[in-house]
Amino acid sequence: MAESKVSDIVLWVKPEPFNFGALHLQPHSRLSLHNIKKIVAYSKTKANLGFPRLSYSVWKHIACNKLSMSEELAWMYFSLCDLLSEKSRDQFLRCDRLYARGTSAEEKRRAQEILTVDTLHFVLLLFIQHLNKISLRSSLVPGEEWPVRSRSPSPDLDSRASPAMSRSLDEQNHLSFVVSNLTSMLELLTNSDLTDRHDEAMVPYDAVISLGWLIGGSVDRGHSATPLHDIATMPTLYTATGYAQVSRAFSFKALASWIQASLGVNPFGVSSCIIGGRRLSWPLGGESHSVSVSVQKCRSSTIVLGAVETAVQVTGCKHLKLVAACRQLIISSSSAAVVHVLTPSHPLILQGCADITLAPYHTFYPQLDDHLRTVGLSSQPSCWDAPLSIDKDYKEDSSAWKLMDPKHFYLFNIPFEMDGTTKSIPEVLPTAYREAVQQREQHISNWQTSVKEAGLTKQQRKQFQALVEAKFQEWLIETGHKRELDGLVMSSHVATSTGSK
Repeated sequence: MAESKVSDIVLWVKPEPFNFGALHLQPHSRLSLHNIKKIVAYSKTKANLGFPRLSYSVWKHIACNKLSMSEELAWMYFSLCDLLSEKSRDQFLRCDRLYARGTSAEEKRRAQEILTVDTLHFVLLLFIQHLNKISLRSSLVPGEEWPVRSRSPSPDLDSRASPAMSRSLDEQNHLSFVVSNLTSMLELLTNSDLTDRHDEAMVPYDAVISLGWLIGGSVDRGHSATPLHDIATMPTLYTATGYAQVSRAFSFKALASWIQASLGVNPFGVSSCIIGGRRLSWPLGGESHSVSVSVQKCRSSTIVLGAVETAVQVTGCKHLKLVAACRQLIISSSSAAVVHVLTPSHPLILQGCADITLAPYHTFYPQLDDHLRTVGLSSQPSCWDAPLSIDKDYKEDSSAWKLMDPKHFYLFNIPFEMDGTTKSIPEVLPTAYREAVQQREQHISNWQTSVKEAGLTKQQRKQFQALVEAKFQEWLIETGHKRELDGLVMSSHVATSTGSK
């Protein structure tokens, strides 16, 4: 690494583990620091099934038999860590195909149990579940009647806050959490109880590599990213980080102090983009796929996404219609939402949700197949109809969601022209939905035949067409679809003018 000035070095908290890995739930009562440390110790006794990579079979045993978790919650945590791992798209696809080939529950279970995640990354994910822990200390402060949650305001309680403001508040909460809990996380990664002995303790080099899962860094003031362990071992920082070349370890106290002093605002985050005046572009045309998407506080809206490589998170939405192809769907604090999703993972429906309707993916655009291959998604396995839904007490909550009645299912047309080879939706519709579409198409065909065979004169056909168009316009206004169409016309004009610049 080229020599860099110490003043050019910045560290920040990576948003992805917190945005998509920290569930919007109170942490499970057994996920104390003490118990998470015991997970590391136990994993190391299981050889290559536990450390440095943890198999799902070992974690399920720990979660269900030692921590009294449900198997659904155990898989939820594990699958989120897998989602945030550094697996290649081809590796994800191979795992998806292996699971899809399972013809029985037992075969699918075996496909799950051979999956592994980085052990230290996983215990960090378990620890950051405390981001959403409700603090009871506030009840001791005069004037505070209720405990408060250490994250951004509830979408339902603070509808005036903009999504950008909420995301900025989230970034600050993530930063505060890491600064406040850094020593605990370092203790966790070193797998030792260092209370009151930080002065003499050492942090192994590999532990700092793992901490880089949560903390990003730069040596050029945020213009590019550099791994945390590479920055911490720069010769100019040996004193500050307490790094010893011979032992390849860091002084616990020096490293913690240096990280806490260097942590700041994420230079690639929403708040930094707003402060710096940088434009956040919405993908158009050939760039209609994303790494991850957050949908926050949307009301009475229809959102159609291209292929999403990792997660789509829906928070604080009402009367939302969402169409998405993604590896993981996460919904919290939302109601009256209809979601058409193509996903190989069980959708996660968390507390604060009501009247969530799940339905098969029902649209396509010419470049969809290319985009799905680019992000590592296929049409199988399809888990859209098998969500994991838990309430605040970690009990299954099937009342929060339902599957769409086939009689309400329609195909969705994306009214934009673009090049591509995709001619149909990527997955075969379930029988009931496919038959509903075929019946509706048959009704339309029968109606067209009746009109054709009615023997109308040219003038009668003209009058009939005007009548149908008038009734159609009335229906558009009554249902609110006219406003959606008007919005599409405006979006098309914006896209055209943007592309011509």
